[in-house]
Amino acid sequence: MSHQTQPPKIEEAPQKSKRGLYTMEAFEKQFDKDYSKVGEKLPKEYLSFSQISLYRMCGRAYQYRYLEEEKSPPVLNMAQGKAIHHALETNYSQKIKRKKDLPVSDVLDAFSTEFKKELIEVEDATQSDIGRVQDTSITFLEKYQVNYAPKVQPHSVEEKFEINLTPSLKIVGFIDLVQQLPSPLPVSQE
Repeated sequence: MSHQTQPPKIEEAPQKSKRGLYTMEAFEKQFDKDYSKVGEKLPKEYLSFSQISLYRMCGRAYQYRYLEEEKSPPVLNMAQGKAIHHALETNYSQKIKRKKDLPVSDVLDAFSTEFKKELIEVEDATQSDIGRVQDTSITFLEKYQVNYAPKVQPHSVEEKFEINLTPSLKIVGFIDLVQQLPSPLPVSQE
């Protein structure tokens, strides 16, 4: 009976995926499954939802944004989202102490001011598109302030959190709104 021997394994350089980024196998091999120092290899000192989402959506876009630090100019919808977020944050920040919503006109002013600031960096937006987005946003904010905001009593806004995954890696994020409940949740017997 003869014994067949396996040829020795040759260590290969980490394989790159079609996107030009290292495969997960190459990543794991680099750390030998000891991820305690993985944070030292990140472009920032932490991971965020934005970083993870962009990487999952498009590895090349992540590479340009976080490794090569190339910023894309914001698009009109990003300006809209930031301005709406700012308007709601303005209302809820003051509501923590005052327990009362701002008048709709003040929330719309906060939106308009922020929207104008955000539009400065937006490229390729027509006046027609800007007007349509602004009108849609105003309609949304008016309805939100009348129908939803009165039902919310914020405890905090833009609450930062950090989760340490390893000694060198943490996830950092912000919770937009933490609400106060009207009464404590019932405690179950279980």
